[in-house]
Amino acid sequence: MPNIGPVEFLLLVVAPLLLIVIVVVMAGRRSPRAEINWPQQPAPLPGTAATLSERLVQLDEAKAAGLVTEDEYAARRAKILDEG
Repeated sequence: MPNIGPVEFLLLVVAPLLLIVIVVVMAGRRSPRAEINWPQQPAPLPGTAATLSERLVQLDEAKAAGLVTEDEYAARRAKILDEG
């Protein structure tokens, strides 16, 4: 077996192992959205709609949590107000 130098050792042995470790660690991380602990609220009964203020509060909470963009927020808010 030929002798390998330190550079070849790094490229052939250490780098692939380091890459595997990085992939495993990144796969185990959760996205920030998965860590949001929403308050448990009862689901509306079928046939009943949430009030206008409840829908606006839910939309504000989603915006504050970063679940909707500013554009989505404006569009959904306008739709809620038009329906209400």
